[in-house]
Amino acid sequence: MKKSAIRMMIAFVVCALSVSMAFAGGKVRSTVVTFGMDFTVGETLVKKGTYKLSFDEAKSELTVLAKDKSVVAKTVAHLEDRKTSTFGMEIILTQTSEPQALVSVAFPGANKSVVVEVRNAQAALAR
Repeated sequence: MKKSAIRMMIAFVVCALSVSMAFAGGKVRSTVVTFGMDFTVGETLVKKGTYKLSFDEAKSELTVLAKDKSVVAKTVAHLEDRKTSTFGMEIILTQTSEPQALVSVAFPGANKSVVVEVRNAQAALAR
């Protein structure tokens, strides 16, 4: 009886931990990416180099961080469903002007893309 009670308590703790991790997981996704060219995020120019891309679902915010963890660019973004999940990192840039503008990011294994909000009608038409 005592052993079964201990096993039930351990099972309960494991279930509680996995449920809390499931709710906590997916709130902030991030990965390190090296860009070989300059690009813009919203209205901010980002020089070529290695950056950490981070998306916070709760704030609907895409952030580009430098190696020293300083914020290089931040913009409003939203999630859109994908037909299939991606195996690697997928980054879509558009040539609206020089340099290219970041349009969307799909993190490895994700079934949703992070799409950068378009601020004005001309940018929406160029997409």
